[in-house]
Amino acid sequence: MTATVDGEAWTAATSSLSATLIEDVPGGVLLEGTANLGVAYRQITISLYNIDGPGTYALGVTASMYGGYATYAISGGQWHSPYTGASGTVTVQELSNDRIKGTFQFHATPILGSQTPDTHDITGGQFDLPLESPLAAVPDNVGGSLQVKVGDVDYSASYFTVTPNGTGGYLLTTGNDDYQFGIFLDGVDGPGPYPLSFPTRSIVINPGTNPSDGVSCCWGPSVEDTGTITLTTASAERLAGTFSATLNPRDGTNATESVVLVGGMFDLGLAMP
Repeated sequence: MTATVDGEAWTAATSSLSATLIEDVPGGVLLEGTANLGVAYRQITISLYNIDGPGTYALGVTASMYGGYATYAISGGQWHSPYTGASGTVTVQELSNDRIKGTFQFHATPILGSQTPDTHDITGGQFDLPLESPLAAVPDNVGGSLQVKVGDVDYSASYFTVTPNGTGGYLLTTGNDDYQFGIFLDGVDGPGPYPLSFPTRSIVINPGTNPSDGVSCCWGPSVEDTGTITLTTASAERLAGTFSATLNPRDGTNATESVVLVGGMFDLGLAMP
């Protein structure tokens, strides 16, 4: 396991390497490596979730998503891939019952509560590690992704939850550090277009868990909002599709103008917690 940390070569000691299953997450595995064993150690960990084959997966997400979460630690502090939904990537090149191989890169910020303002850039990462046992199979109803451009801001979800409303509809709640993004979708009876129609079909944007400086919020839901959610998959296991909308600013927030949502894409498993 190798990488470059802020331009300096990083190579994990062979004795520190491991790839262990995360037992409560389908397709979950924890990759670990430590350079400079001892007081001056430098450790990288990467947790992957809902991985079932080769592909490129986002870092900075929770176990509800397709992707993972990474940390960088030394004796003087700990940094992580923040929950932006897009703070790095892991590309799994090979995945078998007994081996995982790929590349990684991420931008690491101080873990919340840390006293250091420093950040670190981990680039050019590579791993080729034996697996202690095959990854658990990923069911059809778990894992997810959602991306959309909110005005000038690229939004990628770091987590999501699904709440059925009992009338053939769902509340899909996603979020990251900047925004919480909710879709109310009622009366789903199969694939097709579903125009926004307050209050049964609407989109709402609220503040995230740790908004960046300068991020404006909030929008929707409103009878004046316009847009369409188009489902390409609507089954008992998953909802997937595209969406676009124009949302009006909400009274009492610092949003002063409508926001346009473009390029929205989602693929969300419907497993209940």
